[in-house]
Amino acid sequence: MNRNRNQQASAMFVHPGFRVRHPVKSFIRKNGGSKTTQLLSGKKSRPMRARKHNAKTFPTIYYQKVRGLRTKTADLHSALSAADYDVICFTETWLNNTIKDSELTDCYTPYRCDRSETTSRFERGGGVMIGVKNNIRSSSLTEDCATCLEKVVVHLKLQNRSLYISTVYLPPYSTLAHYAQFFACMNEISNITGSEEDVFWLGKFNLPALIWTYDDDLSCYIPISATTESEMLLTESRGMLGLAQINNTDNINGRLLDLVFVSNASICELFECAEPLLRVDQHHTPFVLTLLCYLDLRTQPYEEFRLDFSQCNYAVVNNLIDNTSWSELRCAENITVATDHFYRILINIIRDNTPLKKRANKRESIRPWWNNDLKNCRNRLRKARKIYFALRNEPNKLLLRELERTYKELNSRKFNEYIQRTEQHLKADPKSFWSFIDQRKSSNGIPATASYLDKSTTDPKDAENLFMTVFRSVLSNNLPPSDEAYLNSLPV
Repeated sequence: MNRNRNQQASAMFVHPGFRVRHPVKSFIRKNGGSKTTQLLSGKKSRPMRARKHNAKTFPTIYYQKVRGLRTKTADLHSALSAADYDVICFTETWLNNTIKDSELTDCYTPYRCDRSETTSRFERGGGVMIGVKNNIRSSSLTEDCATCLEKVVVHLKLQNRSLYISTVYLPPYSTLAHYAQFFACMNEISNITGSEEDVFWLGKFNLPALIWTYDDDLSCYIPISATTESEMLLTESRGMLGLAQINNTDNINGRLLDLVFVSNASICELFECAEPLLRVDQHHTPFVLTLLCYLDLRTQPYEEFRLDFSQCNYAVVNNLIDNTSWSELRCAENITVATDHFYRILINIIRDNTPLKKRANKRESIRPWWNNDLKNCRNRLRKARKIYFALRNEPNKLLLRELERTYKELNSRKFNEYIQRTEQHLKADPKSFWSFIDQRKSSNGIPATASYLDKSTTDPKDAENLFMTVFRSVLSNNLPPSDEAYLNSLPV
């Protein structure tokens, strides 16, 4: 009876991506040292094993002030290739329109707000970015208010829940008007959220004199030294909107510059990361925010089978199309009904005469400089990170830190060797060089800016009007006759 209770208790604290055969405390006491040795050596481990299809997990949000990404694009691309965070939030990116999204990452969908004339009178500094894992459906929100703030608001559309995640940067000595616009933006987002939607505000607010203390009744941190108008406006607006501040990771000077406001503090747990993605600014401590609830991160149901057109009986398909009566199309009330009826008949004929083929699992993209040692090191790193997130003790933290550094060193060395080989064989094999360039320049996302002739816009509605203008310019009004004699005269 006691053994069953221990197993049930341990299951509450273990990440769902692992199978534990005995209680957590017993595992740490008996196998802590051996687990560290196994992960470092690369040998397979039996007590814990990752599931093949782990759709349900603890979502994680990583936050860091990066102090410029223009000279760190290679480091960031390498770090995110082994990262397991569902969302990453960066402040002070210092990016501009000369840096493409594909130079930063191909594992995340980036949403950026670079510094511009609208947000600041300075050209250098500032900027925020949110990256969302490619397997999570997400979209950027544009608000009518607070257009002069450096912020990004992203909506994560999950199957059983929605999240609104925002990153904002308020530079030092921001005026009261900036904090008032931030409150208006928070209020606008709160008005569109429902009961099954959670809101997260992460960012650098630059209020070093504001002191936060933990309140047991509210289960969050409350301010006790708000004196300036900006401090009072921020703290009062937080209370009016029902948001809780949960960050307590002070910097080297004992000050708290980065704040985290959430709508539901009971499902959030914040802790310092074992090893940051990029070099740390000592005045801003990177942290990880974990949501203590299972969320289904699958964006769409997995289709196991697809049509195998290589085995299609095209002779039967052609015969059925020839013998189909299309006279009903001319009797349709409009072109939309006729088109739907045409495609419905065509799809049914193809499906009835095309066998199904099992769809192969889409493998993760492999970098050209990866070898077996690097891939094994990456797998050990990801397993160690999941164990640390589940148990969060000092031995696993040290193990994760060691594996992070080992992977960074090995990945950097293999990447430099790949660059050297490409440069040496540039004349003999230029295809490899241009493949690398195309990989870094390519982008699978929707372009942020749409341009046609002398017009350019970033607004989705205006972009639709530009597309409509293009289609209208090439659409011909000289429609052919629809009588049966003309249709029979068309060549087959």
